[in-house]
Amino acid sequence: MGCKKCNTNKCTCEVTTCINPLIYMMKGVFSLVGTDSANIGILEYLTSISKDGGNATPFPKTPVNAAMDKAGFTLDLTTALIETLMQGVSISNNKNICCPDCKNGIYFLGGGASFSNLYSSISNSKTRICCLEHAASIPAWLRLKENIGTDFACCDTDFNEAFELWVAASSSSSAYFYLDDILANGVFESSSFNGYSGLGILFNYLQLSHPELTSEDYLNILGVIVNLGFVIQCNGCELVMASTDQYVKWWSTNNN
Repeated sequence: MGCKKCNTNKCTCEVTTCINPLIYMMKGVFSLVGTDSANIGILEYLTSISKDGGNATPFPKTPVNAAMDKAGFTLDLTTALIETLMQGVSISNNKNICCPDCKNGIYFLGGGASFSNLYSSISNSKTRICCLEHAASIPAWLRLKENIGTDFACCDTDFNEAFELWVAASSSSSAYFYLDDILANGVFESSSFNGYSGLGILFNYLQLSHPELTSEDYLNILGVIVNLGFVIQCNGCELVMASTDQYVKWWSTNNN
């Protein structure tokens, strides 16, 4: 069984000892970029979460049509991230991958709707959300609190500093997202890794390992994560990483 926290001499967040699961997942995303896929559902989902409901959104390569069902398309960074989160990853938990700090073993990063979905799915169990960080407009924050009906302690991390750095690195718009929409609807994070924000850990990794990324790439990555949610849980000998919807399916199967 892996460590519950990355703060012991057996499990740290040093790269040589224990890789952060956000980085583990993102490395898998980059390995898919440039490969072919016939999963048209990725593009259909991108339409549904993109600005204007996809009405004015150009897809990478060609539009979805019958011919494309046979020919497939090439994954770019945005579609590779969507496919990875939607499919999810389940691996044997071990000391090589860090687990979240909270005792419940759950980490969340995403938008308010995804967090509400996560909270409502686990609220009837003994599992409790231990803390929550946020950067959102006041209406979005009040809306989330009204939907949830409870308050959370702060995780006391560098989340807000990390969020500001990510916003500064992002463009104001891309083919798929508007930055002001993301700022208005908010970004939320629950738990941390060795006391540090997962958002900041991911940002630092991208800055150091992928200097080729553009400001639109940063906006697209954030936009996808906000819309799909990114949930990580260390659960016994299993470590799950997935979008909120995929995680909720896993949770329902394992807790009924």
